[in-house]
Amino acid sequence: MHQLAYISAAAPSVGEKELSHILKSAQKNNTSNAITGILMFHNQQFLQVLEGPKDAVEACFTRIKSDARHRSIIKLFDEPADERCFAEWSMAVFGLANCESSLREQLLDLFELRSHPRYDDLQKNKVIGVFVDTFLADMNRFGDLLDLPKT
Repeated sequence: MHQLAYISAAAPSVGEKELSHILKSAQKNNTSNAITGILMFHNQQFLQVLEGPKDAVEACFTRIKSDARHRSIIKLFDEPADERCFAEWSMAVFGLANCESSLREQLLDLFELRSHPRYDDLQKNKVIGVFVDTFLADMNRFGDLLDLPKT
């Protein structure tokens, strides 16, 4: 098992429609490559954790590095892992202001991220911890608009 996390700036063209396309593509490709993880999009920035077989994770990250929608990619960690943090998610995502009903269940999962059994593991990396906590704080503000639970 291998885990890789990175942050990147999104190209100016990345919006809700593009994010939805990224999610659907990631879920399809990741399922067939035994990759799970989480993709967070906030203030035109991505944070993603990929986990799975090392060769599959590396191949996925190589594709991401050549994707024009990502700029200034910074790898946060790239290391073996004892187990998956996000085994239940082929790729969970949040960032859509007006969510499609098909994404609603995943959004509810993300709103419960603080109670996720591996939340403390995310906090071990300070960059990821700050990103996740800022994301969750801002999502509380959006929660009322989307009729989603508070974190």
